[in-house]
Amino acid sequence: MGKYKKNVSMDTDNKQKNKFSIKHIPVKKICYIAVFVALSVIANTFTVYMNVSGSNALSFTYTVDFLAGALLGPLAGFLTGLLGDLLGWFINSSGGAYNPFLSLTSGLLGLLPGLVFLGYEKIFEKKKKYILFMPLVCVVSFLSVWAVCTNLNTFLMYVYYIAGKSKKYTSFSAYYIYRIPVQTLFWAINMILSACMIVPMKKLLKL
Repeated sequence: MGKYKKNVSMDTDNKQKNKFSIKHIPVKKICYIAVFVALSVIANTFTVYMNVSGSNALSFTYTVDFLAGALLGPLAGFLTGLLGDLLGWFINSSGGAYNPFLSLTSGLLGLLPGLVFLGYEKIFEKKKKYILFMPLVCVVSFLSVWAVCTNLNTFLMYVYYIAGKSKKYTSFSAYYIYRIPVQTLFWAINMILSACMIVPMKKLLKL
């Protein structure tokens, strides 16, 4: 019995480690990643900018990248966010120069939820409890995304596009107060949408 439990524990650990390694990703999961990347590109391409500077934008990349990370793992989530932003820029740059740092923050949109759900899987191994608390874990994931990605993105936007170029926002604090409330609203919309989709998507993909 002890040997059986040990084998089960090793299998679980191996599955979790495989989520970080490209070598161990099965073909089915690679196909899923490709689909999520395509959806992320579409979400980036059809981002709605609320002003000329692009400071505030309604985008559903949050939802796509989150689902990729939560369902397929941190590595898949990171690749979805990173490649989705890069390819989305090639298709529709909106006249702006490519910024690799913003692509990295997009990658974090999928990486952070992936890490949160990875830890969640380790704590709740029983399927019923796992499904039951998934929407709550979704909220926790989005809080981490807001704390890291939204704030980091705001800082990068200010440094690269606003500082020294805007007469209205002469300091980071002024720009932060202007941008964060609107982006938080868009963040909340994506969070609600993701919380509603996470369980049906997991069942649909049979993960």
